[in-house]
Amino acid sequence: MANNHMEMRSFVRPGTPPIAVLPTEHRAISTHDHDFYEIVYIVEGFCLHDVGGRSTLLMAGDVFAIRPGDQHRYMGNQDVKLYNCIFLADALGDAYEGLLKLPGTDILFSKETQLPHWQHAHLDLVERRSVAGLLREMRDERAHAQPGWELRIKAQLVCLLVDISRIFSRHYQAEGDKRPYLGYVTQALQYIDTHYTGDLSIRDVAESVGVSSDYFSRQFKQVTGIVPVEYLRRYRFARAMELLQAGQSVSEVALAVGFRNLCHFSREFKAQLGLTPSQYKKSCMDLSGEEQEPGKEYERLTGEAD
Repeated sequence: MANNHMEMRSFVRPGTPPIAVLPTEHRAISTHDHDFYEIVYIVEGFCLHDVGGRSTLLMAGDVFAIRPGDQHRYMGNQDVKLYNCIFLADALGDAYEGLLKLPGTDILFSKETQLPHWQHAHLDLVERRSVAGLLREMRDERAHAQPGWELRIKAQLVCLLVDISRIFSRHYQAEGDKRPYLGYVTQALQYIDTHYTGDLSIRDVAESVGVSSDYFSRQFKQVTGIVPVEYLRRYRFARAMELLQAGQSVSEVALAVGFRNLCHFSREFKAQLGLTPSQYKKSCMDLSGEEQEPGKEYERLTGEAD
């Protein structure tokens, strides 16, 4: 698949701060990279997100970061609603050095090849309100362009990054035994990714990480916001959407994602997505069966491109 490269100058007017917030909804987006940093907050829906060959299930309430040059794509989603906050490091000014010293943002601005923890966090309700509120304010500042908006949007970006640093600390670097279960959940996610095609039960997943089913279910929900069985179901359907988009038959897809009964698969798919697997496949074909090109999709979101 050909790679698409995007540049910040396509989204902001010359002479204005290299910061933009793009509220959008989209289907699959093909592999791309860019010369800017990107903070993404998922408002609604779920999809698979691939960064350098590593797939993660994204859900409403998730936030993650992409650095310049990181190749990524969105797979198997149906009109996921999200905010894209894109910016260049130059926009941070003197605050850049301070952000280098904070947990989370130090990794974001580092030269490491992977973002193991920072890349993805699931927010609680208080965190969601804070992040979504800042993103809306940043969007409105650029849209309304009132006097002083350039200063304000830069300050808001710094606030957003500080908030996300604190989120990182709470989720991944809590002291003592406040979150000892994070390791269990990380292992469980890897186990699900490897075994979702089979007859997988939550008991199997819990046993794979060495804890009881009840304990595992409680801690899994603390980290992801949903119970394990719902996560497994969404993960399977995200994979199913990806395969349907690729042109595989409904029966082949059902087996590939762990459903042995085709009728059961079709009923569950429709209950989750509002249309049958065949209807979903047809809708993908009506769109030429191709993923959206990210450059064209993003340009649709802003009137500031040259």
